[in-house]
Amino acid sequence: MSKPIEYIDSSGPESSELVRKPYLRSEHSAEHGMNLPDGKTCGDCLHLRRCQSIYGRVPFDEVCDWAPSRFKDARQYFVSLVSNLSERDRSLLAAAIGRQLYG
Repeated sequence: MSKPIEYIDSSGPESSELVRKPYLRSEHSAEHGMNLPDGKTCGDCLHLRRCQSIYGRVPFDEVCDWAPSRFKDARQYFVSLVSNLSERDRSLLAAAIGRQLYG
């Protein structure tokens, strides 16, 4: 029999929105290569949106549902993409991001 899923109130006293408690690193998940790198959570992963829709992951999980883990650091991935762009493409990207952020 599996343990019941535990929930926490994530939105404060005015709301009753509940979110599943994060899955933390464990020896069992380490045996199967599912623990994320030290200091990383699902919120740092490039695949978060997909895993949220498939598995109901929360950004604070420290364990991947894939065995072995398919964790890909989103920040490193996008930095490597941008570093491979030409100077012209970087400036176009910066202008597009600026329009998105500042209207």
